[in-house]
Amino acid sequence: MPIAITAGVTVRLPGLRRFQRQLPERVQRVYVQWNLRYRTYIQRRFNRFSRGGGDWPPLKYRQGSILRDTNTLYTALTPSMTAPSGSISQPGRDGLVIGYGGNASHPGGPTIAQIAKWHHDGAGNLPVRKIIVLPDDRTLRQMVQDMDRELDR
Repeated sequence: MPIAITAGVTVRLPGLRRFQRQLPERVQRVYVQWNLRYRTYIQRRFNRFSRGGGDWPPLKYRQGSILRDTNTLYTALTPSMTAPSGSISQPGRDGLVIGYGGNASHPGGPTIAQIAKWHHDGAGNLPVRKIIVLPDDRTLRQMVQDMDRELDR
């Protein structure tokens, strides 16, 4: 039988235990901030790109008007505490998952998520228009600051 020489060390860290108990609540507060921050970013981007800015190819007027006339896809990105109809916002494995989803229908049949996918990936006569994208550097920095502020509390 091998010989083992060991020592036991006990460190009392009540502050760390309290922090561990509070961590899920703190992360949840940051997720709420991130949800609002990302939705604000992506809605501004959508607004700018749907009016001819950015890298979205132009649509023929009849097709293009649906992006702003009905505001269906735009509204589903509205910054709010809960996911608007036609969208999702939920904790994921490595952070927050935000996008289009669910069964909410656009007037006329397809779901809002289906319409978003057609525009995002391109379908038929629709060119690719990436809607759900990673945040820009400024938004990412703000999100890091959100977490830093909450963990510094």
